[in-house]
Amino acid sequence: MMRRAILMSAMLIFLSACTAKMPEDAGVKIYDTFYIPQYAQPEPNDATLKYYLQKVLYDTAGFGRLSAEAAENPRQLVRDVGENQFLNEQMKNTGIISYLYYDNGVIKYDALSNENRFGYLIDDDTPLWTHSIGKSWTSYLLGHAICRGEIDDVYSRIDDWPLIDGTLYEDQRLIDLINMRAGDQFVVTEADGLIESGRWFNVHPLSSFAQLELAGTSPASREYNYNGLVTNVVLNYVLYKVEDEETFLNDVFTTNARIENPLFFLTQRSIPLELGPVRYSARASRYDFLRVGIAMLDDWNNNGCMNNYFRTLLDESKRKGFASRQHPHKNESALRYGGFYHTHYVGMRNRNVLGMDGYGGQSQLIDFDNNRIVSVNTIHTNYDWGELVYRAIKHGDIQKE
Repeated sequence: MMRRAILMSAMLIFLSACTAKMPEDAGVKIYDTFYIPQYAQPEPNDATLKYYLQKVLYDTAGFGRLSAEAAENPRQLVRDVGENQFLNEQMKNTGIISYLYYDNGVIKYDALSNENRFGYLIDDDTPLWTHSIGKSWTSYLLGHAICRGEIDDVYSRIDDWPLIDGTLYEDQRLIDLINMRAGDQFVVTEADGLIESGRWFNVHPLSSFAQLELAGTSPASREYNYNGLVTNVVLNYVLYKVEDEETFLNDVFTTNARIENPLFFLTQRSIPLELGPVRYSARASRYDFLRVGIAMLDDWNNNGCMNNYFRTLLDESKRKGFASRQHPHKNESALRYGGFYHTHYVGMRNRNVLGMDGYGGQSQLIDFDNNRIVSVNTIHTNYDWGELVYRAIKHGDIQKE
């Protein structure tokens, strides 16, 4: 671990000093976006993938952290790992960093990029990015806040939070916000950020948006408008409502999920919590991604308050319709969206499956009916999502040799 820390520190210095000239020398393709475009053509070469992996690993620079601590007794993961040639080929030739397939209490497939590809930059303890999976984790936090009695239910209105007074989010029902139907499509999009100013919703506190772009706005028609601003509204509201935000995060992730490494959400540095600085973007180690998924599965199987919460999200989910084309990830097969989760997958519409999806191909699907989880961390989307994620959940295995 010391060797890796030294290597990563040296690499950060190298990136800072050499970014301007390295791409041309190393054959790296530089895009006009911070990350590799979702479906870049031609597909990025390995030099480009490694360059952007280094870039995203240090994306936390300049941000603060709101953290959950590692558990003293982390959840033990049972392994009975098999080999699969198709998975091996995907690990060698695509942007996958980590692949985990969990079936009825046992990890059946477990792959981490090797040292010759991406493994010299990451290991089992590296905090990997959620991207929009953090939206679903925001929903998970909301469910726990409801089950603790700190928020009444998903139909409660945000009518007690001065931060968003005079904006379109004031007095809205939580269910409309977490279904991405806040009527905010004239103000913000996932692709462009705040339409009026072009400001990105993840690099400014909510107080700034409330005073500027959102001031005096009212909801429009309730169309599906997938975006990160409304997620940050919900996350910061949950943190406003709980008695102590750090204790709350520790209860959910440390005590309940029993994570092995610290898990943290990014915040705008030096901005007080009452101004809404926390963003849904989170970081966790690859096995802790799985531990959070297992905690959700346990919550469902316990048939208690969180089971009721998840069932409500499934019942209240809405068809994405034409507007679903706004969503840039590989969840076109999910016909509905509810509670910051993708639901009702083609061919599995009658099964209780919740999907989490993030930019660049991050994916985690949970099949509550069959106790299955697939968890994938990537740097790019160019892997076989249909085989490694969808088919694994639907049929209980991945392609055989």
